[in-house]
Amino acid sequence: MAIAQRPRSGYSSPMSPNRSFFTAQMDDLFATPPRRKRRYVPKSPVCVMDLPKLRNNFFTNNLDWGKSNKIAVALNLTTYVWDAKSKVCRKIQLTTPRPDHDYISCLAWDPEGTQLVIADNLGDITVCDPECSVINHQTHLKERTTVNIVRWTDHGIFSGDCHGTVYKHDPRVRTAVARLGGHDVMVCGLSQGAGTPYLASGSGDGLVCIWDVRSSKVYKKIQAHTLLAKALAWCPWRKNVLASGGGCDDGNIRLWNIYTGNMVGEISTQSQICGLLWSEEYHELVSSHGLTKSEGTETNDLILWEETDFYFEPVVKLQQHIGRPLHLAMSPDKTHIASVGADEHICLWNCFPSSSKDNQTPTNVVSRVSLDGYIR
Repeated sequence: MAIAQRPRSGYSSPMSPNRSFFTAQMDDLFATPPRRKRRYVPKSPVCVMDLPKLRNNFFTNNLDWGKSNKIAVALNLTTYVWDAKSKVCRKIQLTTPRPDHDYISCLAWDPEGTQLVIADNLGDITVCDPECSVINHQTHLKERTTVNIVRWTDHGIFSGDCHGTVYKHDPRVRTAVARLGGHDVMVCGLSQGAGTPYLASGSGDGLVCIWDVRSSKVYKKIQAHTLLAKALAWCPWRKNVLASGGGCDDGNIRLWNIYTGNMVGEISTQSQICGLLWSEEYHELVSSHGLTKSEGTETNDLILWEETDFYFEPVVKLQQHIGRPLHLAMSPDKTHIASVGADEHICLWNCFPSSSKDNQTPTNVVSRVSLDGYIR
């Protein structure tokens, strides 16, 4: 008896050889969303603002959107916090001006969106209150090296540096409380699974480590990509599924069952994946793309993917940036995406309109404004 095969999109989607086995055996484990009709997504951003002197560095992580609906972005040694509702901007200068080769390399909000952790290329990690411009805590890594990424979770503050080390920090203690050394090269991606004790870290050689933060030990190691596993995102409705994106020599988005370490889904984009974000309400994945695998040019676009049964179908391609979109962040109400590009622009996209009337993120706030009036 012949079995009809589901038609594939224009994008190649090679699945793991044992995909049918996983599909058959894990129906109870993996929740499968209902198939949706192709929906309309605005292809123009609702807001575009200038970010002069933004550092064009793939390994920095200088954008975050906090629970208090404030966007934080770092430009060299200065951090700007912009309230998406009131459009009031605050400038945070934590240090005196230093040589041009010094810069803020990453930042992140705390889970409540009231405090900000900021790290630089000299191993300095600072916790501050943007409302009062007060420094609450400072940590200095023994290795004076670049902190590529920092994440503030319910389990503490975690950072990854250029030497392949993940550190756990306690804001009440001046030194790191735990050293997690599962990588041999730079750590460029970190992501905490919501409601789980698992933290994923990605490194420059494509290795992804899954950590149990309760014991600070590696739970699973996955050779996810041939190079650069920076983009990491946990599926919000399947707690054991992690999405990862590779560099330009890899170009794949892959889904992993972290319990087994097996790949359960894949899509080849033929381009560098700079960032990944999930929408729980729409069951879609957002990816941002830079250098292409073959030609070495930049695509500079965002793609929304519908994912069903671990197959990917493109929903829409968003093109506004003329430089690769290095950073992605999602609004606290999960309706808007912020993208920051090497073209020194930040764009706000209304990708996931909510049926709720309590949408706190403004739409059509401005268009083509300079940060002189809002973020600078």
